[in-house]
Amino acid sequence: MRITIDIPDFENITTLDQSYLTEALAAVLYYNDRISEREACIITGTTRRGLEKMMQKFRLELPFDTP
Repeated sequence: MRITIDIPDFENITTLDQSYLTEALAAVLYYNDRISEREACIITGTTRRGLEKMMQKFRLELPFDTP
């Protein structure tokens, strides 16, 4: 699936790139229980541990406790 978003050029939004937006979208979808942990890892190309760190990066808690 390909999604196109038009975002105006603002001076304070210089860190937005495809990788950042992909991680943000996957983290939010996972947090809201729209995709599984496995799907989030596949989308972002990371491991379960990497997904946990990514969730912290976006200040989102894991949907449930993990061992």
